[in-house]
Amino acid sequence: PGMGKTAFALNIATHVAKLGKKVVVIDSDESNYGLHRQLGMELPRDFTVFFGGKEKAFGEMVATNFSPIFFKGELVAFVGNLAHHVDVGGKVPGSLTPDATEIFHEGICFPPVKIKKEGKVDPEIFAMFRSNIRTKYESSGDLMAQIAANNVGEKRFEELCDEMGVEVVLEAIAELENYCDRRMGAELEKLPKGTFEFEDFLEGDGITTTDPLKIKVTITTGGPHIKIDFTGTCPQVRGPLNCVRPMALACIYYVVRAVTDPTIPPNSGTYRRFEVITPEGSLVNAVYPAATGSGNSITCQRLVDVLLG
Repeated sequence: PGMGKTAFALNIATHVAKLGKKVVVIDSDESNYGLHRQLGMELPRDFTVFFGGKEKAFGEMVATNFSPIFFKGELVAFVGNLAHHVDVGGKVPGSLTPDATEIFHEGICFPPVKIKKEGKVDPEIFAMFRSNIRTKYESSGDLMAQIAANNVGEKRFEELCDEMGVEVVLEAIAELENYCDRRMGAELEKLPKGTFEFEDFLEGDGITTTDPLKIKVTITTGGPHIKIDFTGTCPQVRGPLNCVRPMALACIYYVVRAVTDPTIPPNSGTYRRFEVITPEGSLVNAVYPAATGSGNSITCQRLVDVLLG
């Protein structure tokens, strides 16, 4: 707590920013969920926070779980995972529908809730999840696998603290982030200096308009920093092509790592020097309850194209 996001799997590029954003929601007073205030200072010693189905802040058809890691009674870290599920409810099987006009068409919306308490899965929350999805057997198994993955992560982190000492582990985490920051800063120094603009279009939103939907970006480089500004991008649309900010961040992180040094481990330090502007209410930072089901599969692809120019 108070630190950034330390380590991510690299399986799917669009998940890097989103999983990190969920940690911020858990550990921030600014969370619109009020989870930080809900948990308060008296955190239970064994629980798992579950973001289920279609999460309003992240636009994902996923289930996400976070668990706190305590060492000798002190909260030292969180471990988490996210997974796409075959179905999270909504108006059609599979939950993704091209005619969605609001997030409620795309699946059940869960706020963060404690699905595991004192080592036991809450049967009422689990039943509510099952009763709102079509693939009860498959998704129940997937959700339990996610909880089990967190259990392993907690155990391994505690073992590391036992072996090395918690102070050494936390110092190493901070230094890893600083190390990645230094490496990224050196790479950004190598980029051509200047201000560069590019724009491209999507062919309507599939619902209310066939007019081109502009995605515009202005990138400013020079020195060990980079600024990415999506001002000029069209407003959010009624159809499901909207992105939320973490989707746009994921595209930026992917592209910058691809054109600099992909061997730099992704964590908070890696992206410390990025200034990103995503105008609220635009196609790249849609506000609730915008439909976002095709934001990943369609709009994010075009975002990468625009960033690469």
